[in-house]
Amino acid sequence: MIKKFTLFLICTALCGNVYGGINGSADPRIVIGWSGERPDYVPESTPNLWNTPPYRSIVRIEMFGHGTGEFISPRHVLTNAHVAQDCGMNGNEDCMIYTSDEEFYWGRVAFSGMIIMKP
Repeated sequence: MIKKFTLFLICTALCGNVYGGINGSADPRIVIGWSGERPDYVPESTPNLWNTPPYRSIVRIEMFGHGTGEFISPRHVLTNAHVAQDCGMNGNEDCMIYTSDEEFYWGRVAFSGMIIMKP
């Protein structure tokens, strides 16, 4: 019984490492840049591409928390609903939007799609 239990634990540990990613795959995302000092989790060999094409169109959005968005026109940023939730609406202040050049803009929601909640 002890041998079977030990074998089960070893298999569980190995299988967990083999299938560590989502659906058994590794996470292909990489850090493309940061503002300020290099974060501790980014290797020294990783270049900061934040203010280089094509990443120059990515912005940081702050309100209650922070998130990212991307310019889709000179005056419009596309982001997720939870990032810009109620920016400039329902008595809330506008969001703070920072470009990769650290320029600062105020922004508000121009259009919001429906959030569909699953039962």
